[in-house]
Amino acid sequence: MGTKASYEDLKIRALELEKESLKRRLAENALREREKRLNTLIEITSDWVWEVDLNGVYTYTSMKVRDIMGYDADEIIGTVYYEYLEGEEKVRQIASFFDKTRKAKPFSGWQFTQLSKDGRQVIMEVNATPTYNSDGKFAGWIGFNRDITDKVLAERSLKQREKELEIKSNDLQEVNAALKVLLKQREEDKSELEAKVVANVKQLVEPYLEQLKMSKLLPAQKTYLNIIQSNLEEIISPFVTKLSSRCSNLTPAEIKVMNLIKHGSSTKEIAELLGLSWQTIEFQRKHIRKKLGITHKKKIFVPTSNTPLTGK
Repeated sequence: MGTKASYEDLKIRALELEKESLKRRLAENALREREKRLNTLIEITSDWVWEVDLNGVYTYTSMKVRDIMGYDADEIIGTVYYEYLEGEEKVRQIASFFDKTRKAKPFSGWQFTQLSKDGRQVIMEVNATPTYNSDGKFAGWIGFNRDITDKVLAERSLKQREKELEIKSNDLQEVNAALKVLLKQREEDKSELEAKVVANVKQLVEPYLEQLKMSKLLPAQKTYLNIIQSNLEEIISPFVTKLSSRCSNLTPAEIKVMNLIKHGSSTKEIAELLGLSWQTIEFQRKHIRKKLGITHKKKIFVPTSNTPLTGK
């Protein structure tokens, strides 16, 4: 009886072991299928998947490393990630790696520049999470690098373009300000020129036209004189409303006297030319000086000339 019971026990135990073995084989098959799907996903992704130990030594790399860095997978395995860095970038990233290792927390968005096999600078965005061994101890990192070189260079180019446009905009504002000043000066110059034209016609031409009118002229001569006077009025009429001259308060008789003074005529000569007494001319000279704000007894400055005119 005891022998028979032992046989039955062994049979049951064998069946249990067979079931456990079947479960294990099924689990292993499922695991291999998952690994196969995972490897397929890793190979078709555009990112470079890798695994490093606590010292940053590559223990695994996907085949995508060839497309991004130009190295075959077996060239990467056993090397340290910072071998592909240089200069100050290398120093900074080594310190950053060991700081992350000390904290042992997942990270994302870490950026640095690695050198490809042909010396090209590849700007990477790194995302990783800690890995643990069978004892549950922190063993290293598994993650992926994404090539963001084109994106970063495009952003830099855009920022540079924005900066250049800002500079051009500021330059344009300065140019516009300068143009406004020039336009204002041009308007002032135009107004000054208009005033001079009107003043010169009033002072240097019209008094003599009036004098001619009072002389004995033939009918044709009078007609021509009227035409000349009419044309002059038409020429200066657009400017008259803008006229602001120091001489606008002088009478026609005073303007005649001032014009003759400018040409060097003495008081006696002016009196004879205008048919007036020299006392009258002196009186007019006094009034001209007063209206023009001239205190020197012997000098009159004509607004249309910078040269002082000396009375005689």
